[in-house]
Amino acid sequence: MIIKLSQSGSVVLRVFLAIVLTLVFFKANIANAHTLAPQMTTSPATKEKMSPCPVWKGLIEPFKLTLSQSPLSLPSADAAPGIRIPELERPHVPINTPVSYNSNPPTSGPHYPCWADWGIYEEAPADGFLVHNLEHGGVIISYHPDRIKGQALEQLRAQARELSLSNGRLILTPRSNLNAAIALTAWGYLLNLSRYNQSTVKAFYEAHIARGPECEKGRCPD
Repeated sequence: MIIKLSQSGSVVLRVFLAIVLTLVFFKANIANAHTLAPQMTTSPATKEKMSPCPVWKGLIEPFKLTLSQSPLSLPSADAAPGIRIPELERPHVPINTPVSYNSNPPTSGPHYPCWADWGIYEEAPADGFLVHNLEHGGVIISYHPDRIKGQALEQLRAQARELSLSNGRLILTPRSNLNAAIALTAWGYLLNLSRYNQSTVKAFYEAHIARGPECEKGRCPD
């Protein structure tokens, strides 16, 4: 059976078909809009956890970071005191992962996703945390508890407090496996001392503070 449409009927049919096609196209677009595109993720090895690790009992005196602190004390670290240690790759690894370093104390290398609070410790944080502090422009003063104690330890603590007022990215901690009385570390640098020397500690701090690989012109992650 052949159905003949009038001219007006043909127009109505074309309008109807156009409306149907428009609705189908609109529905398809709505469905696509609700389909999530693949999301880029950040590898745990490179994602920065912008907070320190939980404070543990080894911390006896925290240091604060303030915006008023001088980011850099010296214009360059080219002639900085200390031995230049070859830099290791610096990926994040899960906490408690055993890591081998190329110096004692370490000056670079793989480290845990969070870092130790700045300050004075009576029990040393694990190296995996401390290396992250170095990456953030910190200076770490490690001392052998059998060789630095009594008056010498009090002098060292007093100097650490004083230096922290310029920039609090500083940790003072015992380290029983040292081959020296004191070891000063920054990212890529190590200086061993046979005894406490106030001027040497100050010079190392001023040369290396806020110069880690995560820092830019003396501005470092908190």
